[in-house]
Order: sequence, then structure tokens, then C-alpha cells
Amino acid sequence: MGGTLWLGPLALQGFELPEGIGWGGRQHLAVHRLPGGARVIDALGRDDAPITWHGVFAGEDATTRARLVDLVRADGSVWPLSWAGFFYSVVVSAFRADYARPNWIPYRIACTVLRDEAEAVAAAGL
Repeated sequence: MGGTLWLGPLALQGFELPEGIGWGGRQHLAVHRLPGGARVIDALGRDDAPITWHGVFAGEDATTRARLVDLVRADGSVWPLSWAGFFYSVVVSAFRADYARPNWIPYRIACTVLRDEAEAVAAAGL
């Protein structure tokens, strides 16, 4: 993945950027099973999966940058998350770092989606 990924106040670049980002979700459904095998399906709306990725904090400030992401997680606030044409409001629900060396800290992160801001902007323009 090229470019920059923004999570709150932090711009992830270089080794910090993931090779890929897991996103998507499902449609929340209420399925009513009727006699004879018939079904009625009520679509109740989107149910976004957590947005997940992993990378490595590298360089002289690796520890500081990893700790900043952990503070974002511990804060529990809603933060902007953006990359390429994607823009979400998220809460960091999980962050795991494996301290290998002061300048090399692999990490994994999961963000719970509050809102897909890019979709909201597109819908407002319709």
C-alpha cells in the first residue's frame, strides 16, 4: 500500500503502512421462517466489520510512535481514519505491539467503525 494512512493525529508511513487493510462487513438481517419453508427477510442495515491491519514501527522514534497509538486506543475516543479514498470515524478497539528492538516494533490494530464518512459525503451529494 502506498501513500499515507491517517489515524487521528498520526500519519503512518514506510514500514508502518500495511500491505493490505481488512474492511467490509455484512448486512444485518432478520430472517422470518414461515410454514412451508417460505422466508421473509428484513434488511436492518449495514454492520461494518472491524477495520484491521498490521505493520512495523521502525526507526529512532518507533517506541514513541507505538506508544502514541496505544494512547489513542486507551483513550477510547472516536478518531478519524483515512487512506486512499476511504474515510471513517472509528474507535481503536485493539492494539497489540511486540517489542523486538527499540527501533523495530511489529504491531496489529483493529478499529471499530462508527461511521463511513466517505459514504455519508457521497450520499449528501445525491
